[in-house]
Amino acid sequence: MDVSISRKAIEIVDQWNNSLDPAQLKAINDLRPASLHPAACFQVIEPEIWVWGDASKYAGQKVLQEPYIRDFRKWNSNSGWQDASTPWGQIMQALSHFSYHVTGGECLLCDLQGGVNNVDGTVLTDPVILSKDRRYGVTDLGEPGMSTWFSLHRCNKYCKAAWCKPHAARAVIEPVKGTTMRD
Repeated sequence: MDVSISRKAIEIVDQWNNSLDPAQLKAINDLRPASLHPAACFQVIEPEIWVWGDASKYAGQKVLQEPYIRDFRKWNSNSGWQDASTPWGQIMQALSHFSYHVTGGECLLCDLQGGVNNVDGTVLTDPVILSKDRRYGVTDLGEPGMSTWFSLHRCNKYCKAAWCKPHAARAVIEPVKGTTMRD
């Protein structure tokens, strides 16, 4: 499930990357550390599945593995919590809003966390996707989660007025800072 969520997140982030006009791209790149060469895109880390070797007491068991991310931070959650206090936080809230728009209201990419630094650029890891039919596992809070997320979202300069939103978004679940809600 985690791999399929990452693949859907990669698809959405690729659409985001391709949607940026030159002015938006410059504004985002101007926020990157001075030593970082401008990058045209964000990336989502796809976890690898590793299997413990025969010599281990965990032999045959599988584990998801991701690389270390420098300067790790969390920008929003699947329960509605959002940190829009910095430009990067605002960009991530816009990316979540964009995901809802580009999927026609079917999905919302959230629980955005990762890092922006002069080694890796902008990387996201372990995202959550909320969907109308709750097809993305235990962290997919469905339409109630999307409604709660949007009830707390305030469009910013990185959002576009034409992007769709759910009708009458209201908080249905209590947002919890920095956590991922489970069923």
